[in-house]
Amino acid sequence: MIPVERNEVMIPDFTLRDTNDPLGRKVYLEIVGFWTPEYLSRKIAKVREAKLDNLILAVSKKLALSDSVADELNVLWFKGRLLVQDVIERTESGLQG
Repeated sequence: MIPVERNEVMIPDFTLRDTNDPLGRKVYLEIVGFWTPEYLSRKIAKVREAKLDNLILAVSKKLALSDSVADELNVLWFKGRLLVQDVIERTESGLQG
């Protein structure tokens, strides 16, 4: 559970950890696939409010998300299905800092 503004929380779909990482760092994965525009707007607001640099926001290319928002939130795009290798690569880059 990640606290956000207005006494709300965000519960990411997954928490990824490397059991060999001595610092115990973790990366959160939130997958946004097939949802309404209203749901996507609320999700983007929560992600912004959470202000996490260790959150992967994976978004289907089928959703109408503007390029500026995608760049701001460092979106991991997927088409059809989210590939494990893409998540691993993004996770590893997120755990390096």
